[in-house]
Amino acid sequence: MPSPISHTACASRPSEEGKLTATLRRVEGIQAARTGDGGQAIVEGAPVSMGQEARVTDAGDYRFFAGWRSDPFFFDTQGALNNLQFTGDDFFADKDVCSIAIEVPNSELGRQNLGLWARTLHDVGGKWIQADRGARPQQAVFLTGAENADYLAGEPADDARFVAVFAHSLQHAGGYTPQDATLVARRLLPDILPYDPKRPASSLTMAEHSLTMPSMSSSLFSQTGR
Repeated sequence: MPSPISHTACASRPSEEGKLTATLRRVEGIQAARTGDGGQAIVEGAPVSMGQEARVTDAGDYRFFAGWRSDPFFFDTQGALNNLQFTGDDFFADKDVCSIAIEVPNSELGRQNLGLWARTLHDVGGKWIQADRGARPQQAVFLTGAENADYLAGEPADDARFVAVFAHSLQHAGGYTPQDATLVARRLLPDILPYDPKRPASSLTMAEHSLTMPSMSSSLFSQTGR
């Protein structure tokens, strides 16, 4: 298997002006599987967007954004609570999400198919601890109970151990037969997004387009909910 590649972004301390900045590092090989903050610095001191203007940092062929953007999710809370008699009001219309977007040239990814996933680490007593991870949207909600914590702290390479509990949730919440639930669980695990760097953008499916910068630019770089 090719060596893993990781691009890690982390917020740094406020600058002298009190504004947050971020650093983007590239890590390869065995080091990429670890939870440290080493690697080659690609972007340093990138401004974090706190207001309406999207502040995008260019570093060679890389582009980087971190900050608050308008939450694209729509949910009619009052309608859901009122026997699905929807009002048309979006609870998230004035809400923001903290987002990170990275544009990486395909030449930096090699020529083999990739499995993409992301994880969130937080500092506990000077040690980085994995608190969350994922690739496909809404995947983690199917892993309930004690298994959920193990799933969020794990890696896709070990996802086969969650097939049974994932299938159980699909069977009881989605009406799948036991056989179909297992088949679906095996298709959805490991939780990665496949990407082929050799394919032109015009041949990508709708889901795959979410991995490219143009769609991320329109949704993350252009607006906030304020």
